[in-house]
Amino acid sequence: MPELHLHAVGGRNLYDAQTFGKQDPFCKIQVGNQLQTTRVHDNGDRCPVWNEKFIFHVQNPQVDQITITIEDENTFVNGYIGSVCIPVNAFLHGQFVDQWFPVMRNTDHNGEINLRIQLMSVPGDMAGVPQPGYPAAQPGIVYSAAPSPPVYVVGAPVVYETPVVQEPPVAVSSVAVGAAAGLGVGLVGGALLGAALSDGGGDPCYYDSSSSDSD
Repeated sequence: MPELHLHAVGGRNLYDAQTFGKQDPFCKIQVGNQLQTTRVHDNGDRCPVWNEKFIFHVQNPQVDQITITIEDENTFVNGYIGSVCIPVNAFLHGQFVDQWFPVMRNTDHNGEINLRIQLMSVPGDMAGVPQPGYPAAQPGIVYSAAPSPPVYVVGAPVVYETPVVQEPPVAVSSVAVGAAAGLGVGLVGGALLGAALSDGGGDPCYYDSSSSDSD
């Protein structure tokens, strides 16, 4: 037997059926001859949250209806907020539906209710065409394979040239230039003195008498 999984999440912008204070909404959910009720959201007012899950056994998916009545809990008489009616055959393909459904009060649209619905274990001969306005079967998500990692090609090693470092010019001071000049003069004077000594036989008192005039 098909199972209807229904998750009553919450409502928004609902009709305010309470004159004073905040209303306490709850849902009566009926599928075929089965009736289940959500908890009461105390002071939930126009945007209650229930977040409750239910399972219904569906006798005839082609005919049965999902009827949800939203009421405000009171001590004596509950206040009527609105209702939703959805055909079960809107979910014959087994699709998962997460949708905000309009809540009607008489003929007026008064807020919405968030329902998550899926019909499970539907025999093939019961599957039909979903009602207009409701999602069709959802295609499966196909995940592509992860891209291959990049391939790095090892090439020839890079040869880096040794940088040529140029030494800065050495500044020659004037003292060094003077010392070098003095050294050169000393060398020249020494050479001349040596030549003179060689002419005199090495005697500094040598006198060449032949160079004087004879008496």
